[in-house]
Amino acid sequence: MRSTPKNTSIGINVNTKHTILKIENFLTEEEYQLTQEDKQWIIQSSTYDKNNTHGFLFSRVKIDDPRYVKISDRIKELFNLQKYNLIEAYYNGQWFGRDSEFHQDDSEKTVLIYIQRWEAEWGGFTHFISELQEHVIIPPITNSAICFDGCITHKSYAFSEQFAPMRITLAFKYS
Repeated sequence: MRSTPKNTSIGINVNTKHTILKIENFLTEEEYQLTQEDKQWIIQSSTYDKNNTHGFLFSRVKIDDPRYVKISDRIKELFNLQKYNLIEAYYNGQWFGRDSEFHQDDSEKTVLIYIQRWEAEWGGFTHFISELQEHVIIPPITNSAICFDGCITHKSYAFSEQFAPMRITLAFKYS
């Protein structure tokens, strides 16, 4: 599963202060297998509005679990986040028809790791909008990680194929 990590910078716009960083082949084979274990799912909203009808699945990670600490340590090293503290980690699961809403995160930095098998025709993109209303669309390539400022407006789309697997990401939030 794992090959050499490949860093990529995906700038929203040279006129903005935000950059989205991407690393492909992020998790080791052992870490990737960890992400495939059964999860304790609950339904949550992508916004803080409790009346939101765009619910999707959520599974909290114990951030003191040594396996996730190891992943977080590598995130901090490779994305240069040493000055930040991990405040939360969790899985998001979206099944067909369950897109999130545009929102901002309650963290300074967010890292998403795409862990589900992906095929291009399924969609499942993460959509960012800058303060200048410019759009960046990131494909959920299996085992790639993206890092972005939590204040960037974004949303995720479920896979568009009815028989595709659930779209699952592992999120780490830092402040």
